[in-house]
Amino acid sequence: MPINIKPENLKLHISVGDNTLVLVLRPCTTEEVFQYFQKMREIGDENMYDASSHCFRFEFIDTLLVDIKALNAQGDEERVVYSDPGTGEEKPLTPEVADWKKYIDDLHKLRAATQLEQKYLKMETAKLKN
Repeated sequence: MPINIKPENLKLHISVGDNTLVLVLRPCTTEEVFQYFQKMREIGDENMYDASSHCFRFEFIDTLLVDIKALNAQGDEERVVYSDPGTGEEKPLTPEVADWKKYIDDLHKLRAATQLEQKYLKMETAKLKN
């Protein structure tokens, strides 16, 4: 079986009503994974769900985030939009928008971080133990 030594970006699917938000993340570096585990250890299991402990998760997602997409209920691509704070007008949200990551709700970032931990980081820990 071939081994991909340069994996593609990771796509995390976040349900938003009947639609799906797709956060596209670049692969983590080894150093980023170790730093993430260190911060997780510092927080400890008893504080994992404390709102004040989520800042590093938001930052981690922002560090890895390279694109955002959406799928409608039928699985077709849909535009992602945000409300321009200056005009209130809805505009397409793409990486070309200045500070585009700040328009993504923290709840979506938290859900993405949780998915990343479950699908990628926990898997890597299991591989390291074997």
